[in-house]
Amino acid sequence: MRRARFRFDASRSLGSGHAYRCLTLARALAEAGWSVDVAVGRDTAAIVPLDDFPVVQVSGNATAEMEAAAIGQAGEVDLLVVDHYDRDARFESACRTWAKRVFVIDDLADRPHDCDLLLDQSLGRSAADYAAFVHPSCHSLLGPDYALLRPQFAAARFLRTGPSRGGLRRIVVSLGGTDPHRLTTRVLHGILCAGVDCDVDVITGLAVPVNDLPKSPGFHLHQNVNDMASLLSDADLAIGAGGISSWERTCLGLPTALVVTADNQRLVADRLVSIGAAVSLGDWATLTEERIATTLDVLHGSPERLAAMRQTAAQVCDGLGVGRVLCAIDPIVLDSGIEIELRKVRDEDCDNIFAWQNEPGARIYSRNPEPPSADDHRTWFAAKRRDPQGGLDIVLVDGIPAGLVRLDRVKNGNHLEVSVLVSRGFRKLGVGTAALLLLGRLAPWADLVAEIHPDNLSSRKAFERAGYLRTDDRHFYLPRRSRGTA
Repeated sequence: MRRARFRFDASRSLGSGHAYRCLTLARALAEAGWSVDVAVGRDTAAIVPLDDFPVVQVSGNATAEMEAAAIGQAGEVDLLVVDHYDRDARFESACRTWAKRVFVIDDLADRPHDCDLLLDQSLGRSAADYAAFVHPSCHSLLGPDYALLRPQFAAARFLRTGPSRGGLRRIVVSLGGTDPHRLTTRVLHGILCAGVDCDVDVITGLAVPVNDLPKSPGFHLHQNVNDMASLLSDADLAIGAGGISSWERTCLGLPTALVVTADNQRLVADRLVSIGAAVSLGDWATLTEERIATTLDVLHGSPERLAAMRQTAAQVCDGLGVGRVLCAIDPIVLDSGIEIELRKVRDEDCDNIFAWQNEPGARIYSRNPEPPSADDHRTWFAAKRRDPQGGLDIVLVDGIPAGLVRLDRVKNGNHLEVSVLVSRGFRKLGVGTAALLLLGRLAPWADLVAEIHPDNLSSRKAFERAGYLRTDDRHFYLPRRSRGTA
């Protein structure tokens, strides 16, 4: 059994974001068969529940080298995941004596790292931002396509039929698990000043005192929420911070009135506002009840603007990031040594996919065997990119785009249809089966189905090798329980 160790912390001042994104990945690795433990400071357990994993206690006053040596006494690991602003290459290098690979999660791009993989899920982040801080061989996973969200968010996005939207009828207020600046009270007073007739779900962590929060018949308090996706799915607007909860909201197409509660949130907040997925309420030091009330009055009177924000937000993050990270940590390596991985489709992939669709024999068993025209293909591609209940990922063979895997919600159903296309030059290598296995990691929370022509023997064999069950002469099925729930 492979072993992973996570180094992160949570506190009232630091917040809980580092911890929750690490725990999301930790649970996904555990579901995939890894043994996982967590190395944390003394305050962390009081902020976030750690009951799922063994805890390696970290001293608060040790040097980077002393801390690395102390944590290493818990045993050698195959993967060390570090998500900590106070740790850099000095700590990571010192851990190399007992960690075979190092995976860094960061969102600052302000210090050197000694790592094999790096994740920065910030919107607009580029490889150039880390060029001076990581070795060229480091495998960088950049942008919200890799956001570490709990499976409930992707499941709600792809499978849930939400309420019909119109106007501002329900607001979610969530200022982080610890709300260190006590902004929730200020926000609720601002909502009362606006006089908007709507329900308000107020979400806080257990570390946030709630006795002094203003009361109103329309205010509904929720503490230590487990099913955050349901509350966000039912809302028309969120008032929230610019941390990792930004990806939860965008995954569900929820417009946000953003408050910057820490300096490291400014980049994300500015970019979400600039693309039209959010409006700015400023930062914690300047936030006023009057600004909150004015913003709500404007949005309440502009349902068209809310609708546009909703559509833009949904394009930012699809919720499948943890699966893509698993694919990068543990790609499938074929007997030939070829490495198979997935990444989210990009605009520049449009021409490649068109070329694959037009290769001889590519569509012979398709529902519509006629290759599309260039204009029809571009129209289809743009529509699929906008569809919140569909997903397109590129199959990478040793880093080279070699095919496409696709997820689509079955109309009026609670499962997803799968399809795979492998470029002619990469067929008969096992790429299709590997791609299907990786695709299962993206959506372990969903039942997957496929329709395959009876004469398409190579595809039928690929699906069977990937664990799909044949239900009749044309249909195959992979139940979610056969892959865990991550």
